[in-house]
Amino acid sequence: MNNYGGTSTIPFARVEHRDAAALRLRLGVTVGVVGVLHIVGFGLAFGAGCSGVSGGLTSAMVATAYLAGLKHQADADHISAIDNATRKFVADGRRPVSVGLAFSLGHSTIVAVAALLVVLGVRGVDRAVAGGNSVADVLGLAGSTIAGTFLVLIGVVNAVVLWSVVRGRAVGAQTFLGRLMARPLSRISHPRHMYVVGALFGIGFDTASLIGLLIFAGSSAAAGVATMSLLSLPICFAAGMTLGDTVNGIAMMRLYSSASSGSRRRRNFNVLITTMSVVSALGIGGTILTSVFRDEFALQDPITGFISSLNLEYVGFAMIGVFGSMWIVTELVARRGRVI
Repeated sequence: MNNYGGTSTIPFARVEHRDAAALRLRLGVTVGVVGVLHIVGFGLAFGAGCSGVSGGLTSAMVATAYLAGLKHQADADHISAIDNATRKFVADGRRPVSVGLAFSLGHSTIVAVAALLVVLGVRGVDRAVAGGNSVADVLGLAGSTIAGTFLVLIGVVNAVVLWSVVRGRAVGAQTFLGRLMARPLSRISHPRHMYVVGALFGIGFDTASLIGLLIFAGSSAAAGVATMSLLSLPICFAAGMTLGDTVNGIAMMRLYSSASSGSRRRRNFNVLITTMSVVSALGIGGTILTSVFRDEFALQDPITGFISSLNLEYVGFAMIGVFGSMWIVTELVARRGRVI
């Protein structure tokens, strides 16, 4: 209350200003981390070349590692995990800008450690990640099971949110059913917790781009490329992957936040994009778990065979196209000052 008995808007304005400043700070830190990875990765390769200790490391090798990271972030499980986690945090009242970065850093940590062990010639690591042995089978099973289970769980949580939005009631995650379904994900209450999720997703080494990088690093080390030069490869891979994942997370935060309240059209838009996220999480998670069951129980039926044969990389590129188009339209409409 102000001195005249009315309600002052100044405190609210100050809160809005502080929130906007905090958001800009978090966004700056997030973008800064991605920038540092680029500077370190490419700087290390460039410095090694200028000093003459590259040992045969070429710009084509560095570019290949970087592009492999960009390609890896387009995998459907990456996109769905980041999108659905962002939706969950927005439903919890947050404005998360670092979901994609945290997930990607966790994933990159596993890649970097594995690449370092391969480069240093630790016995058995190259065979373990290349596949065709018991260690690779166990890692693949664990990584796929964790990824599929996480996607199904968070898809169910967001389905509860979707049901609440459709019914016009409180946000689903705040209801009894929402809390019950979110309990398995109770440890993931902050964007930084996605670091662990990203690391767990990475232990399977089940994508061609990731395995290719590690084999590439191992063959380069065997050819006599200097160890310090080779370290730039996983860092450049991480730079490419974090760039894509971070942009994805920030874009989806803007998309979900813009659709969370307002007019009836905006509510319908919220229903549309949340439905897409739920379908992607349950579909991709279900596909991964179906593949696990088919392999473990040696199933031969045509249904699980068809599901297991789906190429999730193609699905990922399709998701990028759809969500990217929606984000661009949303931004253009917002800049024109129109209500969605």
